[in-house]
Parts: sequence; C-alpha cells; structure tokens
Amino acid sequence: MSTAGLSLVGFMDEAAALAHLAELCVPPDPAVNALRAAWQAAQAKLGAPVANAGTPNILLIPPANAPHIAALTHIPWFAAAAAQPQWAGATFQLVEVDPLVAFQFTVDMERAAHHCAGLSSPPTLDELMTICLPTTIKQEDFRVYPLGQSLLFKSRCLNMQC
Repeated sequence: MSTAGLSLVGFMDEAAALAHLAELCVPPDPAVNALRAAWQAAQAKLGAPVANAGTPNILLIPPANAPHIAALTHIPWFAAAAAQPQWAGATFQLVEVDPLVAFQFTVDMERAAHHCAGLSSPPTLDELMTICLPTTIKQEDFRVYPLGQSLLFKSRCLNMQC
C-alpha cells in the first residue's frame, strides 16, 4: 500500500531519478517525459551547497540531559551492545544535521508524522532524546503472513520485536 512521501530526486542523476520515480513512486503521469520534467523541477529547487558540508558543529550533551543518557547506558541491552569493542570510546554528543554528508532519497510522510506526533514546534531537546535515544522499546505494529511452513513478519519499523 502506498503512502504519501517525499522523494529527493533532485539530488540524483537523471537515470537514477527516472528509475526511482517509475519504480518506487506513484506519479500522476508515469510517462518518461513527465518523470523527466519532475526531476528537472526538483533540480531547479536545489539551493546552494551547504558552506560547511561534512563538518558539522558537535556539542556536548547539556548537563540537564545527562540523566537521560545515564538511564540509557544502564539498560541491559544497551550496556551489552556498548561493551562491544567497536564502540570503545564512543560518546553521546549533539551533531548539527544540515552539514552532514548523508541522505535518504525518500521520506515517508505518514511515518514521520507518526514519530513526531505530539512534539512541540520546534521540538525540545528532551523530546528529541526520548524519540532518538529511547530508554524503552515501543511496541510497533506488524503483520504476520503464513507462507507454507514459515511465517513472514512485516513491519515498517526496523526495531520490531515480537
């Protein structure tokens, strides 16, 4: 089932953009010329490159939010994951988003609305910590499809547990 979303095709080259629009989207006009026009319109909306691309500001977590980080680090599943060698020396810090050299080509608007429901505008750091660094795992909706002698579990959340 399709949901409303945004596709950041202006950042793609023409071939990738046309394939994305044709295969992953439900455009009002699926003709190649219409898809090309949509891609060109998206490219025309791109602004100037971010001045400090790849070099975001990084700040320490404010002392007022330290209890949240402490609570997170004492959860057994988190403590076990953090004890892995690849995380040695890792810290929690606030990282400026705009200059990050990372992206995703699609944004599911319904999914974003689901996660951002009830947030103030702009959200507070406490609200963001609760969403981005949860101390409890929320139960997410999922569907189960019997397939012969197996089951297929389908969820929009990568953190699904059952």
